[in-house]
Amino acid sequence: MRRFKFRLQTLLNVRERLEDMAEQKLALKLAAQAEAEAKLKAILDEKERVLLSPITAAGNAWGKRLDLLLQRERYLQTLDEQAGRAQYELDVAKRSTEQARSDLVKARTDREVVSRLRQKALEAHRQSLLSTEQAQLDDLTLMRRKVSMKMRQSP
Repeated sequence: MRRFKFRLQTLLNVRERLEDMAEQKLALKLAAQAEAEAKLKAILDEKERVLLSPITAAGNAWGKRLDLLLQRERYLQTLDEQAGRAQYELDVAKRSTEQARSDLVKARTDREVVSRLRQKALEAHRQSLLSTEQAQLDDLTLMRRKVSMKMRQSP
């Protein structure tokens, strides 16, 4: 019996390796996206905390209160700028993740094409083995019949 040997096995191995690499790339991009989301959430949470915190000044001095209001506004403006940058980074990370996801789908499709070819070749090999085995069995049966017919004719 011949062993099955797929002619495109090297190609299949390469496609499987490319698919694995695409999966790893997607995992890294998803982690980067999660990190960007966490960064944006932290900035927005800080902004909400500042907006909800009351402004207090010792002795209710108006001048001191005005300074605190100005500091708070500058800090909120800084948080808005940081949030804008973090949102941009998140958008970039999302696009990068989607690109990695589409690369993975393509790599998986490419691998599946070659895998289906391998399955078809394996099935053809099995059918070939079965037909060869059946032919040998038929030959053996025919030889037995001839021998048994000769045995009957020669008393």
